[in-house]
Amino acid sequence: MILEIPVRTDLANYKYEIDIEDVTYIFEFIYNIRWNKWILNVYDSDEVIIVGNIPMQTSVDLIDRFYIAGFMIGILLLVDTEGTYEDLTNKDDFGSRFVLTYAESE
Repeated sequence: MILEIPVRTDLANYKYEIDIEDVTYIFEFIYNIRWNKWILNVYDSDEVIIVGNIPMQTSVDLIDRFYIAGFMIGILLLVDTEGTYEDLTNKDDFGSRFVLTYAESE
């Protein structure tokens, strides 16, 4: 199953809880003006950070490099809906042209 992760662009820094494969995570999104990138931090339900400073990049599994027991084992992918595979460089395109998806493990 593929989930579209909800995001917003009206705030440059926000957190929310999300259940992925029966585990509750807290996603924090921060817009870094200097890098011109959205950054993702992932916390457990007690707000202990699991992974941090993940820049939103297209066409790569954003969590593949992290091998943490019990952590998401699916694929977290930023998709360019226009199919050009460009990087996300416009703050307001996050969630519209660029959508964050999670493909659950099988």
